[in-house]
Amino acid sequence: MILQALTQYYYERCKFDSRMPRRGWSKVNVAFAVDLDENGSVLQFIPLRDTVVRGNKEVQIPQAFLVPESENRTSGVKAKFLCDNSKYFFGLDQQGTSSKLQMCFEACRRLHEKLLNEVDHPAARAVLRFFANWQCDNSAACFIYSPSVLKETGNFIFRFQRQYVHEIPEIREAWESYYNGKEMTEQVRCLVTGAEGKFSRLHPSFTGLPGAQSSGAYLVSFNADAYCSYGHEQGKNAPTCVEAAYAYGEALKYLLSNDASCCRFDDTLVVCWSGNADNSYSELFITTAGMRMPSVNNSSKTASATDEDDEEDGFNISFLTKDGKKQYYRESDLQRMVQELCSGRTVSFCGSNLDPKQTFYVLGISPNAARLSVRFFMRNSFGKFIGNLEAHRQRLQIYHSSSAKALGTKSFYLPIRSLIWETVDKKSRDKKAVQILVGETLRAVINNEPYPASLLSGVELRIHADNVINRARAAIIKAYYLRNCHPDVPMEVLTVSLNEESRDSAYLLGRLFSALEKVQEAANPGINATIKDRYFNSASSTPGVVFPQLIALAQSHLKKLDNGQKIYYEKIIASIMDCLAAPLPARFNMPQRGNFQLGYYQQTQYFYTPKSVRNDSIE
Repeated sequence: MILQALTQYYYERCKFDSRMPRRGWSKVNVAFAVDLDENGSVLQFIPLRDTVVRGNKEVQIPQAFLVPESENRTSGVKAKFLCDNSKYFFGLDQQGTSSKLQMCFEACRRLHEKLLNEVDHPAARAVLRFFANWQCDNSAACFIYSPSVLKETGNFIFRFQRQYVHEIPEIREAWESYYNGKEMTEQVRCLVTGAEGKFSRLHPSFTGLPGAQSSGAYLVSFNADAYCSYGHEQGKNAPTCVEAAYAYGEALKYLLSNDASCCRFDDTLVVCWSGNADNSYSELFITTAGMRMPSVNNSSKTASATDEDDEEDGFNISFLTKDGKKQYYRESDLQRMVQELCSGRTVSFCGSNLDPKQTFYVLGISPNAARLSVRFFMRNSFGKFIGNLEAHRQRLQIYHSSSAKALGTKSFYLPIRSLIWETVDKKSRDKKAVQILVGETLRAVINNEPYPASLLSGVELRIHADNVINRARAAIIKAYYLRNCHPDVPMEVLTVSLNEESRDSAYLLGRLFSALEKVQEAANPGINATIKDRYFNSASSTPGVVFPQLIALAQSHLKKLDNGQKIYYEKIIASIMDCLAAPLPARFNMPQRGNFQLGYYQQTQYFYTPKSVRNDSIE
């Protein structure tokens, strides 16, 4: 199913994207161009770099070129045509030359002589003269003019009279004739397309992935007896034609290299695409899911935008259209699009009409040495996936005093990345989430399935360790019990803001703890440590033991306040305690501790809410 979907994407993309490579060609990062004269002498080494922004820095990366495709090189000597590293082009590396490197150079020379001897073009003759005249053992002086070349581990290509040699029509024709003639003629029934085709012995590999071998990792491979069956070797265990193997390989390479369709969560890469190969679908999906923060520009306004509009509608978020131009949308615009898609209506986004019925795919892979481990693969309509993300967003909504001028005018949105980050110990040396948690959480959110228990336990562990209950952790607790129902967590505590009508003991005691802490802070301005630092965990676990001490301590703090403050806090404490049933519970289980934490958080936000907002929207 995965290979079929990727193969379909390749052919759909080829219909309107001329940059997609065709069979016999692949996209490769190239570091230098070797500029040759008519005699095959090296004139100069031309750096091929693109400047990209990564984080807050501009970095130089090699340019990508469509060059002749080659077999994967894992061991032995295998030369590549018109694009290879310094070992094959020059018989040199950082340590100089050796007998093995000379073998690499000779293999490269023989390959180019085999393909270019019959080509009648000055560039072909220049390349042949280069290989005929180059001497590996005394050629280091050539690099004096460009000492950084030997340190470069990337690829080289040839250039002749301001034209890249591999782009010359006569040479392209010679390569394609050779490529089509060298394929195996054995015919198989392809498991991907269902049609008869030439058998592909090896499947494509994918390079440049974090955590994988530098030589590349495979989505499909049979490199040990344990993976083979009935005596079949390599690709015969899953017969695939060369056309399908090439198509799915190039499709996945393209998706992995495209920020609009791929993002990374620790060791997991999430790749998504639509059945019609329109990247606008994946762009909106990734942004809606909060998998990657989009480019935000609050200074860019549309013609009708005003400062007041920006306050109500949020930041302007930029996306790239099909022609490579930036287009800005407000957060409210994106939210309206999501609502339209959830209602089954088509929306216009980045020059495309997004159909909620369009088939959409989400693939999660994790590089594992020589293989790509499939963490999950999901297929559904685009509208259904967006609806799942919207349901998740609604569950996460929880009030925060700084998130809006008035309750409910803006929703707090928590990206998936933040969910996972809240389970990580910020003081640890290896700041990574548990690997299995990433895949389980992503699958639960995207498919609208119950959240994994490891997400809640991870958050509870962090609360227990640092006594911090922030809005992200409170939102996770609320969303978890909204989706994973529990008899000890009533719906009345799973509200967006403070619910003063709730009679749940754990929720009320969380509110009471927040009020007692506020009294302590008012009586001792600038205090370094409050009762939360010492009693929060014990109060949420054994309230019957801890709260009598805290209430007695609060009486001493109330005596230090002026009459106005004293009356205000006494009223709040009394209103909460009037709702509590005696005696106090001796112990709370984990779900009840979640109620306590939500009560504490929401009561604390109530205290920080401006009176004008509180009076209009809460009281």
